[in-house]
Parts: sequence; structure tokens; C-alpha cells
Amino acid sequence: MARRDRLSGNEAVAEALRQINPDVMAAFPITPSTEIPQYFSKLVANGQVDSEFIPVESEHSAMSAVIGSEAAGARSVTATSSAGLALMWEELYLAASNRLPCVLTLVNRALSGPININCDTVTPWAQEIPAGFRFTLKTIRRFMITLLWLTESVSIRMLSFLL
Repeated sequence: MARRDRLSGNEAVAEALRQINPDVMAAFPITPSTEIPQYFSKLVANGQVDSEFIPVESEHSAMSAVIGSEAAGARSVTATSSAGLALMWEELYLAASNRLPCVLTLVNRALSGPININCDTVTPWAQEIPAGFRFTLKTIRRFMITLLWLTESVSIRMLSFLL
């Protein structure tokens, strides 16, 4: 990759992946992380990395491929968005319970909720968010805290601001 003054976040992740040269990358294109597998697959095609790129049909199968390759001893990565993370939650428990050191790059976006020009829920009228959606946000936050606790990668005290 040519040296430039500025990189987008996705380009920076692809460049970091080039430097670590993982054995396997399994990814499904999902906005806003689509550029990560695109950039990385170009690096694989150009021979700049010695990695196996696996294009899959869903986020669920992306994490399944990563878990399988990690269980076989390969260093594996995947890229997803917050919506993709919600789709692969069943597989995340398998990775955590088997203590497989999977690398997952997560590019965030709002899951759903009140639609505004910014496509997120950080608005001056945030108190007017429906109770059902607030419950969903709280449930997702608690799920993520539980997941991180299971993998023992981050202290729960550090995430107490999410509650």
C-alpha cells in the first residue's frame, strides 16, 4: 500500500491486517465494514499477504469459519458491523466457551430505532425513544458485557458506564 498522509478507518484496519498477516480471513460484506474485506482481498490477490480469504454467505458463517480455523490452529480474523455482530451472537458463545482467540474488527452503526438524518439515536430528543427500544438497547449492552466477561478480555468495571 502506498504511503499516504490520511487513511480511512477501514483502510487502516486492512493495513494492520496486512502487517500481521493472518492465516485466514472470513468475511461477509456488511455496511460500514464492507471496505475492510475489499481492501484485504486485494492484498491477498496481489500476493502482499499469505492469507486464505474466505468469502461467506452470512455473518453467522463468517464467525463459524473463524471458529473452525482457530480450532485448527490458524490465526483468524473477521470484520463486521454492529448489525452483523447481532447476527453472529450464537457463534460468539462458542468461541468464548472454547477460549479461541478470534480477532473481530467491529465498525459500528446504529442497529435500529428512530430514524433521523444521522442514522443514529444520539439526538436531543433521546428521552422520547420508545420504551421497547430502550429495553432492547439495555439488553444488547448487558449481552455485550456478559460476552466480554466470558472471554475475560475486559474488566466489567471498565464497562460500568454502559449500564
